[in-house]
Amino acid sequence: MRRERRLWPWYAALLAPFVATLWVPFFDSAEPRLGGVPFFYWYQFLWVGISSALTAVVYFATQREDPPRDPPPQRSEGRGARSASPPSRDRDGGST
Repeated sequence: MRRERRLWPWYAALLAPFVATLWVPFFDSAEPRLGGVPFFYWYQFLWVGISSALTAVVYFATQREDPPRDPPPQRSEGRGARSASPPSRDRDGGST
């Protein structure tokens, strides 16, 4: 429960791009222009970059720190692998 309380500010930060891009009065104008592009368009494109960077920051900040796992055991059996069986013996008990 304590971990969830620490995470909510990170998740709340993800609301900023929604408010900034869905509340039209923030960007309902053509001026100022940037390189001839109206404010309406470059403001939206600016938020694409900000949103992806913010999403990455929240993702990495909220990852659970699990202890590293042991690698899976190596299997010697498989294609072309030789079995580790004892040497074969002939009928009178001697090895070949």
